[in-house]
Amino acid sequence: MAQLIRRAKSGSDWTANELAAYNITVVFQDAATFFETPDLPQPAINPSVLTTLDYRDSPDDDAYRLLRNLDLATTQVPAEDSAVDDFAVLLLRALGYEPRGRALRTRKDLIPLMCGENRHAKSDVCLIDEEEIVILVQEDRRYIAPEDPEAQLIAEAIAAFTANNRTRVQILGLPPLPSKVIAGITMTGTSPIFHFRRNS
Repeated sequence: MAQLIRRAKSGSDWTANELAAYNITVVFQDAATFFETPDLPQPAINPSVLTTLDYRDSPDDDAYRLLRNLDLATTQVPAEDSAVDDFAVLLLRALGYEPRGRALRTRKDLIPLMCGENRHAKSDVCLIDEEEIVILVQEDRRYIAPEDPEAQLIAEAIAAFTANNRTRVQILGLPPLPSKVIAGITMTGTSPIFHFRRNS
């Protein structure tokens, strides 16, 4: 087998080749195994979001905003990919992922050291708390260009792990973590695929 060369690349340039070069494997699991429960809880979301057929008929502003952005995210417009990111932010907020002490960010620039060079990995959406990046979201843009959202998400998780450890050491005065699981979601339109990435 040919030896794959590791090169310093920005997160947006990562493909399956980088995963192979760094010996990173992705293992599929069904929902019950992944979430460690056979019965997933019902989503804690405004019930009108689940029952309103047309966003124009939404009974309140929160449901309208979420459903309107869902509609925009399902209408693919070439060269405009922000609609899925906007929808992901509103959905995570509606599901209660942004309580006090946490914030949803878009296009957060992460700068990991790869192969001795600083590179950039820009998350589409991330959830941060007071100390670290908790969740990453990467949109699948294959309808615009042939990209690999899973490889890009993994590059972002590595960059987030680096950024989290940098915060621990330089700001909080804590030792770096030897490993950390970072949750991630790739979005194909409005359909999520959930990932956990153990970084070490």
